[in-house]
Amino acid sequence: MRTEDDDGEVEIALSAAALRQAAVAVRRAVALHLRERGNERVIRDAAVRRGELIDTIVEREDGDTWLLRASDQWAVLPPEEQMEGEKLTRQQHLKVVVIDARHRGKEAVIVVSRSHPQLVRALLEQEVPEVASGDVIIKGIAREAGRRCKVAVWAADPALDPQGACIGPRGVRHRAMAAQLADEQLQIVRWDEDSAVYIANALAPATVNSVVLELETKTAAVRVPADRLSLAIGRGGENARLVARLTGWRIDISAEATPEPGRGPV
Repeated sequence: MRTEDDDGEVEIALSAAALRQAAVAVRRAVALHLRERGNERVIRDAAVRRGELIDTIVEREDGDTWLLRASDQWAVLPPEEQMEGEKLTRQQHLKVVVIDARHRGKEAVIVVSRSHPQLVRALLEQEVPEVASGDVIIKGIAREAGRRCKVAVWAADPALDPQGACIGPRGVRHRAMAAQLADEQLQIVRWDEDSAVYIANALAPATVNSVVLELETKTAAVRVPADRLSLAIGRGGENARLVARLTGWRIDISAEATPEPGRGPV
């Protein structure tokens, strides 16, 4: 209703229904503002924490995506960031690395990964003080998430054993990291500036007889004992493939026949 008082000022009297509608509109506007501010905070936090190892609790599965609770925020583990063959269960504690943020419906959520190589790097930094301090340097990581991972490490101080530091006394550090990787095999490799030595180290546990480097094609011709050929190549070529990715060399493995007892070279 529109009225005019003695001073000529116009007053508008709102009905109860109009007042309710106005209150609802205000509440919606406030809720929208708070949600937008919250979304901005999630996206900002994800940018700052990218690559950081965080602890989460598995809440539920949504299609092929897992929803996790990270403190007071939601995190999503999309299928492309999951480890092959890993079975998750509700209320399971899970270590993940932050890689991004995205909108999920009207809400912004942190995107995390279990398959990114940074997960292994972050675990090493957490479990190995020499890595966290920089005394042991991670030179490379080659990973097939859920199956196998090779990490090359090096130390400037010749008195420090980088491989031993990462494995720890009686293997305690290695076991702590492996426990966070489910069934994935974690192998610590000693890096060497001599590429031939480095490749031989990376091919462990296979025995290597010789490594000849072809610089033009950047191919390493590797000879191994005949009874170690399948071990050097790995199931489906997995071991050789990881070594190639770790070292940056094309790996060509062949068997070297073992001389028969009592017979010398012909």
